[in-house]
Amino acid sequence: MKTSKFIYQYGLLTGLVNVIYGVMQFMLGTHYENDVVSQVVGAVILIGGIVLGQLAFRKENNGLVS
Repeated sequence: MKTSKFIYQYGLLTGLVNVIYGVMQFMLGTHYENDVVSQVVGAVILIGGIVLGQLAFRKENNGLVS
């Protein structure tokens, strides 16, 4: 199975969620605040996108990642 399908699909999904979160912060006026919660939410979005992509790839390849 080609990995590029999963890279594009989950990369775009993660990027879109990250952009929506950034726009939400901008609209609320919290985009300049450097608090721990914003950093944790950003990290959870990125890690979640990576994990979801890996799980989908593994499911498509019958449990194998390599």
